[in-house]
Amino acid sequence: MYLAGAMTHVERGQFESHLEAGCATCDRELLALDPLVASLARLIEPIEPGKVARVAALALTNEKVGELAPDEIDDLAPLVTAVAEDQADILADALRWQKLDYEGATYRQINVDRQRRRVTSLVRMEPGAAIPAHQHEGAEQCTVLSGDFMIGGRRLLAGEYKHFAPGEFQPVATTSEGCLLLVTTPFE
Repeated sequence: MYLAGAMTHVERGQFESHLEAGCATCDRELLALDPLVASLARLIEPIEPGKVARVAALALTNEKVGELAPDEIDDLAPLVTAVAEDQADILADALRWQKLDYEGATYRQINVDRQRRRVTSLVRMEPGAAIPAHQHEGAEQCTVLSGDFMIGGRRLLAGEYKHFAPGEFQPVATTSEGCLLLVTTPFE
């Protein structure tokens, strides 16, 4: 898992601490497995994920972004770009979009995690639409997939991210160009 890069940031840190403590057995195993893992990586042909897989991956990453290191968040840019390129097909499925309580905004749930009590949705805002000011009961994470999203005097563009802590007050949010957002929120 370590050599393949399949550990989370936290797991990797714990394992590296274990190695630094001087575990000779793990050092020997890593040295023995390193050439094998490198050979396997060269043998596997990369597969381009489909549109749904890209959105699902971005949704799952958005849910876990609070657990990621800054360099891992920067690695999201290609995924955001790929999703944005496919957004016409994603947006075309109008049957799954529902109106929000304010004019010019719709949403589409794409992932419900009942165990963690989190829901991830795409939120589409038309140019000039606004989300009223409100208090966040739980943590909310928002990634801009396309367009602009203005909140609290800050203009977020495609690929940019905003985290709202539980209890944080969110001022009115607007868009001049319109936008597509990936939003993860708690649900009751």
